[in-house]
Amino acid sequence: MRTRVILVVVGTLLGVTSTAARAQADSAQCDIKTSHFAVTRAVLYIQNASNEPDSVKRQLALDGAHRSLVEAIQTGGEVDPNMWYFLGIYYAMKGDGFGTDSAFDKVERALPGCKNDISQYRQNVWAQVVNRGIEGLREGDNEKAKVHFRLGNELHMGDPTASFYLGTVFATEDNADSALYYYKQAARISTGDTLNAEIHEKSVQNVARIYQVLEQHDSAAVWYREYRKVRPDDPEGLTGHASSLLAAGDTAAAVALYDSLLAQADAMDPLELFRIGVALFRTNHTDKAALAFEGGLKRNPYYRNGLFNLTNAYFQLAQTAQERNQAATVREYARKMIDAGKRVLGVDPRSAQVIRLGAAGYQLLARDDSTDIWLKRANEL
Repeated sequence: MRTRVILVVVGTLLGVTSTAARAQADSAQCDIKTSHFAVTRAVLYIQNASNEPDSVKRQLALDGAHRSLVEAIQTGGEVDPNMWYFLGIYYAMKGDGFGTDSAFDKVERALPGCKNDISQYRQNVWAQVVNRGIEGLREGDNEKAKVHFRLGNELHMGDPTASFYLGTVFATEDNADSALYYYKQAARISTGDTLNAEIHEKSVQNVARIYQVLEQHDSAAVWYREYRKVRPDDPEGLTGHASSLLAAGDTAAAVALYDSLLAQADAMDPLELFRIGVALFRTNHTDKAALAFEGGLKRNPYYRNGLFNLTNAYFQLAQTAQERNQAATVREYARKMIDAGKRVLGVDPRSAQVIRLGAAGYQLLARDDSTDIWLKRANEL
C-alpha cells in the first residue's frame, strides 16, 4: 500500500546549529598523551588553525596538522588512540563527518573515558553534516539527504533533528516502515526536551497519521492519544483519534470525542465538521451527525455534499420518529428535510435523488399532491 501522509515539517530547511556547550575536558578520565614529536607538532598546527581568522592561513595550518598526524600514524601509530584523537579533531575542524566519526570511534574503543570529551567535537561537526542533509532535501536529492542525516545520527544521537528529517524523506518516498522507525526515534529522543518540543509534537503526529493511512487503527489510536497529550487543543488530533477509535471498534469512546468536537464547532474547519457528520451518521448517531452538518453549513452554506448529507440525516431522523409514533417530531424533521433539499437543488437543480427525497418529505407530511408533483419531476429527468 502506498502511504500518503501530509507531513508537517518543523522549521526552515536551513541553519541547524549545534546545541553543544564547549564542555571542559576531564583530564582524569581522558588521558591524551602528546609525547610523539609529530603529534606535538600537529597539536601546535591545530591550535594555530583554531585561532586563525584568515581562511587561507587556517587551511595551511590544518594541512600541516594532517601531514604531521599521517606521519605519526605511518611511523608506528596505527593503533595509538592519542594520534587518532587529534586526527578526529582535525576532521571535525574540516567539517568531515565521516572522518570525524571513524577516528573518534577508534579512540572511544581504546579510551572510553574520553567519550564525554569527544562529544563536543562530534556535536560541532554534527551541525554541519545535518545542514548538508537539509541542502539535499532542498535540492530534491533524497539520497544525499539520507546519507548525511544517517551520518548525523552516527555522530550525535542526542538531537532528534536528523531522525525527524529521515522520517520525512522516507514518508515522501512512501516507505512507511522506515518513516515510522525514524519518527518514533525522533519522538523518543525529544521527549521532555523543551528545545525540540515542536519536533516531538510533529513526530508523534506523523506516526499517528501513517498508522491511520496504513489502516492500523489500534496503533493510530495509541499515537493520537499521545499527540493529544502534547496538543490537547488541536481539533485535528481529536478527529484523528476519534476516527481511529471508531475504525478500531471503540464506538463509545469515539462518539465521546466527537461530542467534545461538536462543542467547539464554531471554531472548526467546515470540512472537518462534514467529515465528523459522515462518521457519526455511519454509526447511527444521526442526531449528532445532523448537528455536525448544520455546524459546517453555517460556515460554508453552499457546500453541496454537506447539504445533501443533512437532507439524508433529517430523513433518517423523521423515519425514526415515525417508528416511535412521534408525530410532531416527524413533521419537524420532514419540513427541515424539504428545506435542506431545496437548498441542494439551488446548487444542483437536476439531482433526481434529492427531488425524490423531497417527495419523501412531503409524503411524511401527508401532502399527497406535493408528493406526486415532486415524484413526477424526478421521473422527468
